Amino acid sequence: MSTATTRSRHYGWPAVLLVFIPAAAHADALIPYMVVPWGQAVLLPLVIVIEASILNRLLGGTFRSNLFQSFVANLASTALGVALYFITMPAMGADLFHWWFMGGFSIEAVRGACIAFLFATVLWTVSWVSETAVIVRMRKESVANKIRSSSATANLITYGLLLALAVWFGRDSSEVDAKANIDTVRNSHTINDFLKPTPEYPLVGFWKGLCTDDFGSAIEAATGGKYTVAFCGPGGCDRVERLTPISLENDPKYRVIDQNTIEERWSNGATLHRCEPNS
Repeated sequence: MSTATTRSRHYGWPAVLLVFIPAAAHADALIPYMVVPWGQAVLLPLVIVIEASILNRLLGGTFRSNLFQSFVANLASTALGVALYFITMPAMGADLFHWWFMGGFSIEAVRGACIAFLFATVLWTVSWVSETAVIVRMRKESVANKIRSSSATANLITYGLLLALAVWFGRDSSEVDAKANIDTVRNSHTINDFLKPTPEYPLVGFWKGLCTDDFGSAIEAATGGKYTVAFCGPGGCDRVERLTPISLENDPKYRVIDQNTIEERWSNGATLHRCEPNS
């Protein structure tokens, strides 16, 4: 089962260290909007034991050997999940967040569940294929079909556990957390009223990929020459008090091209333009 940590959740030593990253965050860093406190520290060892028990029952052998196979297979699928996450999320993460935050389909909790289900389906497939390959190689047996079905069963059960835990821990939190993080007084239609650039803070303004977009990034003055960057859509903006001020000129996630153009390095090199009010 692919597991890690996000702003969301996923060899060698880096994978082992990820397991012990404190998380009141995601049960699986690669599955956004699935919240299980301390998910990384608890779930990966639990998944290894559960899958080892299932493999032991379906494939035979000693429990110790199946435990080792499950451990190696899960590390392999975790590595693959990490790679997949960091390759795809820079290109699609912003779009997913925009859709979750301001999409017209149902409520935030339902949209978050759709994203989580999509990620879980992809990662289950990655886990199943990669763990089957690892176990077939380790067992050196010509029973690939049986191993494939056993691995599928093991991953279905552990992903079912993950989904159940996510539903349990997130049953009361998703809408509350979303509303706590969103300022509904300020939105993409009103934010320019709050943005006044000064000689000390020349980058203050509402920045968009296209000035016709109905969403963008509100860059505001903080202190010490730093700025806050809040996402704003028609439904509201990130609450400024929950944002960490950054120095745009020196921040690795951004590159200031000129006073009206900024490159978002974290978003696959997307370019933001300072837009006039109501544009």
